[in-house]
Amino acid sequence: RMRACYERGLTRDPRLRGTVDTLFVIDAEGKVASATSYRSSLPDPKVIRCILDVYRTLRFPRPREGTARVLYPLVFTPRIDEQDGG
Repeated sequence: RMRACYERGLTRDPRLRGTVDTLFVIDAEGKVASATSYRSSLPDPKVIRCILDVYRTLRFPRPREGTARVLYPLVFTPRIDEQDGG
């Protein structure tokens, strides 16, 4: 689903590339309680918002104690053949 966010961004800018470092918190039930863009070099805020929305729907195993904070980087680059024009 995060790739789909990026692919929609590619329709606006075929050279779109960059990283999205997301900081998210997994609550005691394994649900994502919050997700924020910690740092991003991806210049499309719509793609970043979409990615954060996807994170908020994810479920993880319950943390051993309390909550867990995770910083996770995603790197997006266009496919080589698209970048080179075919």
